[in-house]
Amino acid sequence: MPLYLSEMGRKARAIPLSLVLVTQALMAAPVLAADENADPSMQHVLPETAADEAGQVASTPRDKTPASPEAKKDYVLEQSPLEMLSRYDGLDNRQTANPLNIPPGDEVAERRVIKAMASQVAIRGPEQLDQLEETLSGYLKTNARTASGVLKAGVFFEQFDAEFNQEFEYRHHTDFVLEALAEWEQRHPRSSIVPVMRAMMYANIAKTGSVNSILSSTITDNADHGSYLAKARAALEAAPHAADTNPEWHEVMMEIRAMQSASVDEIMSLVKQATAKFPGEAFAGATTPVLIASKDPARDVEALAVAISERAPDGSRDETYLRTYMSVLLAHGLPAFQVLAINPERFAAGAREMAANYPINFVHQRLAMMSCILADKDTSRLMWKEIRQRPITSIWRQPEFFELCRAWNAEQDDRAPRDDEPFEKRELKQREIEN
Repeated sequence: MPLYLSEMGRKARAIPLSLVLVTQALMAAPVLAADENADPSMQHVLPETAADEAGQVASTPRDKTPASPEAKKDYVLEQSPLEMLSRYDGLDNRQTANPLNIPPGDEVAERRVIKAMASQVAIRGPEQLDQLEETLSGYLKTNARTASGVLKAGVFFEQFDAEFNQEFEYRHHTDFVLEALAEWEQRHPRSSIVPVMRAMMYANIAKTGSVNSILSSTITDNADHGSYLAKARAALEAAPHAADTNPEWHEVMMEIRAMQSASVDEIMSLVKQATAKFPGEAFAGATTPVLIASKDPARDVEALAVAISERAPDGSRDETYLRTYMSVLLAHGLPAFQVLAINPERFAAGAREMAANYPINFVHQRLAMMSCILADKDTSRLMWKEIRQRPITSIWRQPEFFELCRAWNAEQDDRAPRDDEPFEKRELKQREIEN
């Protein structure tokens, strides 16, 4: 994957192929979100093993002094200091999923725990399903958020979608998860979680397209994908109680309606309804439906960002504006982000608000990355002053991108002017063309 980022899940796959701006493979250095599976960017050199030392002892000539008894002991290698610096991306990578062990402000660890929860949906054990319902309902009731201010329930749905995204191509996998959801709903008929997950499953079947694979238990060629979108919409409309308690209900409905050829005005009407039910919620995921429906993405995403930010509480309006654009960058990558028209002043103000509201390394690195892309050196320097840790791979993807942005941030702006004119202004003598 080239330059940039993408915590790409279902949302990138929803854009029609004609929308060249929403692709995920046009970047040369990364970012971001669901994500915490990237390989560690640093390696350490292991010390010589006891086996190496034993080999050296065996090769000692007999007329030399024999090795001391210490050389025959079994040694235990000490942990590398680099692993201690990188608790969640170290070489060992065996971390507990117990939320009680998560240090305050550790966004990466929180997301890993939630991702582990999302992968348990297909297990279908009664205890697991009951625990998921209790935990996720608790997230919604308490408006629980990660250290960066994102709804924990929203992260769960994002991770669930990413976990089973490829599996939608094979119907027997899809049916297995749908059966688990049916059992979940039997145990918890008033769940506001299950209807949203079922709608996501049907919508992803529609987005996947026809698949004929030897791994498929059911051939999906010539499937009526419009009917799956209708099923997805019906699953949501049959659960109005979920619309009142689960913000994700609205984002999934927006995407389904966009795939059913709804206009930008219709999507904006749904956004207005969602913000009325959940005042102050960013609903940054609305950018994907707008991109699907829009003929002028720069205009319509800006209108969406302004509309949502106006409904945000004081002290977070610029931050909400920034999060709208950040969602495009994270979900669809740099090509989609570059065709938009973010307001530089509002970005800078939003970055300061977000860093003040959530002063953690994860936020500082995300904002440093965005500042680098937007060439906002003032904001960049504010963020880099706070960065003391190694690059977070789910944000930068490639360590080279991190280093390039850090080097650019350290460059001095008061360079001595060049004596000669810029190359493009010089007059170059042209050779005469002989007849």
